[in-house]
Amino acid sequence: KFSDIHPSHITKLKPEWFLDYGTMRLFNPGIPEVRHYLIELIGDIVSRYDVDGIHFDDYFYPFPMPNMK
Repeated sequence: KFSDIHPSHITKLKPEWFLDYGTMRLFNPGIPEVRHYLIELIGDIVSRYDVDGIHFDDYFYPFPMPNMK
C-alpha cells in the first residue's frame, strides 16, 4: 500500500508526477520533468552496470477502469 512507502521515495517527493491507476502508481510521461528524471535515471544505470538494453513496457496512458472516476 502507498502508506508503507518510505518518505524519501520519489512518489512521496513528487506526487504530482504520478497517476494513480487502481492499486498502481504510474509515472505521467506527459510531464517534461518526468521524462528528464527517467532519462537521468537510465543514464545512471547504464553508466554503472553492463546492461544490454533498457525495456520500457506499457508506456501509454491507462484506459478508464470500471468504477474509476
